[in-house]
Amino acid sequence: MLAQPGAREEIEVAVDLLERVIAAVDPEKLAERGDPWLYFYEDFLAAYDPKLRKDQGAYYTPQPVVGVQVRLTAEILEDKDKFNKPRSFADDDVILLDPAAGTCAYPLAAAEYAMRQSAARFGKGIIPGAATKLGENIHAFENMVGPYAVSHLRLTQLITSHGGTMPEGGFTHISPTRWNRRIKFRMK
Repeated sequence: MLAQPGAREEIEVAVDLLERVIAAVDPEKLAERGDPWLYFYEDFLAAYDPKLRKDQGAYYTPQPVVGVQVRLTAEILEDKDKFNKPRSFADDDVILLDPAAGTCAYPLAAAEYAMRQSAARFGKGIIPGAATKLGENIHAFENMVGPYAVSHLRLTQLITSHGGTMPEGGFTHISPTRWNRRIKFRMK
């Protein structure tokens, strides 16, 4: 979407700010706390614009909570008497939808879980295909441009690092809900 003519102009200030902030971050210091993106989103937004954070309902879900919810959902998907999806989130016809994605903590945890479980059950050779299928079947929406950009980066990195192929045109189904309509309208 950002490659479309005029799209970058709409969000130039926010993207420039995000790029400057990311460039100023020492990744080694952040890595001491775990996944730096999780803390970037929560801590940065809380300090940068607490009113925006409150207005948007932008709050971080602790990783242990995300992990438990993903595992419980995967167990239901895998259950032979319920959905019978042995590859859980990586099954061909399982669509994952996150309507308030933030930096994509849930889709990423689900994708990582599915690839780990698929490899354990079916062998490591299944990983690139599972990563590709996850890239096609993850749908997410986010109001704020910063977390939206981070989610794109993180999902792309996850899929490609596991040998997966990105959907044609990239993650077109990872959408910024608020400003997406305005950009599409202007491009018509």
